[in-house]
Amino acid sequence: GRATSQDFSFDIESLRISVVPHDIQVITSVTRKVLEKLNLVSRRDIRKKLSPFIHAKKKGSGIATSIRAELHSFSFVIMRSFKPKHDVRQFLDVYANQVKFNVEGCAAFLVDLSLQLGVKFFNPCASEWDDLMDSNEFLVTMEMMPSEIMVSVSSSDVIRT
Repeated sequence: GRATSQDFSFDIESLRISVVPHDIQVITSVTRKVLEKLNLVSRRDIRKKLSPFIHAKKKGSGIATSIRAELHSFSFVIMRSFKPKHDVRQFLDVYANQVKFNVEGCAAFLVDLSLQLGVKFFNPCASEWDDLMDSNEFLVTMEMMPSEIMVSVSSSDVIRT
């Protein structure tokens, strides 16, 4: 009766989030308060402070874990508010398509993230979205071992703004 492996899989078709600057300030404030309560505010010894929540065990003593997540379409829209408080317009859209996330490991973890990422801004003169950064394909690979973390970020395209 002891678990030897665990698999998690998530598949989300579309996710869209819209916020105004005040919402971002509230989220930042709440996050800061939670970090203060968990005593994680200082960066010194952050690994020790996070160890109860996230940790890699020594070779042979952990449970094999596999996590897969796929998000077909994601959009994070920042709204801009004007003097009349009821007048809110779209301002910036950070969007991603075909987001694939994999985590596998036991004592050491291998994390792969691939996505097509782009940024648009709303042009009020033309009343349409213009590209701030064309959609680019990115691949992020991270190896997490008990004593080190290696991160690699690559793009097959030239990033155009």
